[in-house]
Amino acid sequence: MTMMRGTPVYFEPKWLSGVKTEKVDAYSTGIVILEIFNGWRHFEVSETEGDRIILNLFTKKAEEGQLVDIIDKHSENMQFYKEEVIKTMQIAACLLAAV
Repeated sequence: MTMMRGTPVYFEPKWLSGVKTEKVDAYSTGIVILEIFNGWRHFEVSETEGDRIILNLFTKKAEEGQLVDIIDKHSENMQFYKEEVIKTMQIAACLLAAV
């Protein structure tokens, strides 16, 4: 039996609507990866309404081919290893798409 545990912002959206799957771990892992490389929380209150959710911003930048724009600008390591960061964000996208 699967029970809901953890922080709601990391739950797969279908989970919150009552559909329980084992894919919730893939979704939350993908979101955490994006948070690490972006330097923001999942819900960033300082951004505009359309960009509050990292997933929306990530999707927009991926479509534009501008993932480099969302790499944490305050992290020298993230900036130095941009190519690796982008590849890892693409892996996160695969985890999120698996849901």
